[in-house]
Amino acid sequence: MHFRFFRLLPIFLTIVVLTWFVPKTYLRITKGERWSVTGQYSCITNDFVIWDSRPSGFVFRDRNGKEYPPVVARRLMPFVFYSDVLRHNGFPLKVHGRSFSYQDAVKNHVFRISPSLLFAQHRPLHFLLESAPATVGFVLPESIMVLDNDKVRFIACKSGELRQEKSVAFTKEMQRAGVVFPILVSATNNNTRKKFDEGMLFVDSEGKLFQLKQIKEKPVCRFLNHKFAKPPLFISVDENIKKDYYGQIVTEDGVYLVSYDEKLIRLPLPSYDPSKTLLKVWNKPLYQTLVVKDVDIRKPTELIVVDEAWQVTTTHSEPCPEPVISRSKWVGYGLSLLAPFRLKTHLPYQTATILSVDPAPSLFLAIVACLFFAALYLFVTRHFYPGYSLTRRIRHQALEVAIIVFFGLPGMIATLIFGPLAAKATAAPQTS
Repeated sequence: MHFRFFRLLPIFLTIVVLTWFVPKTYLRITKGERWSVTGQYSCITNDFVIWDSRPSGFVFRDRNGKEYPPVVARRLMPFVFYSDVLRHNGFPLKVHGRSFSYQDAVKNHVFRISPSLLFAQHRPLHFLLESAPATVGFVLPESIMVLDNDKVRFIACKSGELRQEKSVAFTKEMQRAGVVFPILVSATNNNTRKKFDEGMLFVDSEGKLFQLKQIKEKPVCRFLNHKFAKPPLFISVDENIKKDYYGQIVTEDGVYLVSYDEKLIRLPLPSYDPSKTLLKVWNKPLYQTLVVKDVDIRKPTELIVVDEAWQVTTTHSEPCPEPVISRSKWVGYGLSLLAPFRLKTHLPYQTATILSVDPAPSLFLAIVACLFFAALYLFVTRHFYPGYSLTRRIRHQALEVAIIVFFGLPGMIATLIFGPLAAKATAAPQTS
């Protein structure tokens, strides 16, 4: 028996494309209405208000399922919907023996951390803003800072010329503060609409955390008295009017806030996986609400409330809505019938374009489907082999059948397009 091996290349290239395209198209077609669950802690009821975004609309409810009218729910969260409180002359607001003005209520901050943000490739290019501008607002500088392996350089944006004097001054100031090049992780905030600037946060090659600022065009660099055993995955400079912190640092085992007293505040997360955890932090007066989700939408949403010292006061685990779990299960069944595995060209916790193999949700259904497609292929191609017994055909088409059994529907489509692989011998009469 002679095989046409030259056909294997287009067959396998087609299979690679189809194991990505077919499942991706199926998931797009079967994508249902958005249904998400989050929540906020109410300082009025001292309990959670669940935000339920359903296909039928947005619903506020308590943890037991009792729904709140929207107007009532918004009044239960005065530090979130502070404009409603102001509209109804609710300020000064007296809560837990304290009085809050409208100006106090608007001092809040929200930030998010997700795998796609954490594992983005580090870029050694930054605009270092002037932290003490001559005017009220900030403007982007005329030169960009480049982090080299042994120094920093400032390049004029218009001309591309090296600002030698400034480059040497900043490099010397960083070395004076104890920086050891190269810089492993760094971050700045180039938002010119912010109220103040905290410069750059970075970690050097020894794992030491530093802050670099430009004040009246002069460099100021200081060591923040912390050293990491392993380089952080992510650093962010995040100035905000709360002024409890001005940045976030994410490591393999936790999330930290960079405070103004040179301390790192670790967020009290029960478990943290940077490749799977979606985190949203609502920093409000009195209480902070941490919303922790998993990339797997079927897992529960964890709601954690911390006080102003970032100590846990109460928690709640909100299960995934049953319709979402049911739909996800049936979509997984259909995905298993298409192919025993699928290719992904992107993972949120890895940079650049990759090929990742994701096995079928149900191995049993995948095996059944592969055997069915192999039998269907033998049935469809039977007229090419008149006079062949089924046993002889299986032997003759063994390579094609093996490809289909291993790859499922993509394998069958590819072999139908570019097959058969075996050169057909002279048909022998079938004997009974």
